[in-house]
Amino acid sequence: MAANPYEKYRQVQVTSANPASLILMLYDGTIRHLQQARTKIPDMESAESEKKMKLVEDVSNHLIIAQKAIGELKRSLRLDVWEGAENLYALYQYLFFRLVDANMQKNLEPIEEVLRIMTELREAWAEAAQNVRKASAAAAPSMKA
Repeated sequence: MAANPYEKYRQVQVTSANPASLILMLYDGTIRHLQQARTKIPDMESAESEKKMKLVEDVSNHLIIAQKAIGELKRSLRLDVWEGAENLYALYQYLFFRLVDANMQKNLEPIEEVLRIMTELREAWAEAAQNVRKASAAAAPSMKA
């Protein structure tokens, strides 16, 4: 049976990405799943029994995937290299447990909070990665001399 072409593309994208890009992919995936969970929760209140069960399952799955991505972000931290890593680890831990709360309660408020913070972190990470690329590119010509 042939593999899904999109999945093959994603696999190549992940296996060939540099560490900074992998972190951005984790942020992007987390944000995407949080947005998907957020859009389904309001529909749960007015849904009929069978559809409501499907929505609950979908929301739960999206939040679990977001939790797993945050777990990967925690594991990516080099606590021995960067002083700020411990604080970021603690923030990731907080966000993880906010999503546990959101999943148990099917409540939008913790999802909105985590989404806001993850979006800000993603923007900061993207800017930092771009600055490193620029600095590396600027240093490259002087290294050849």
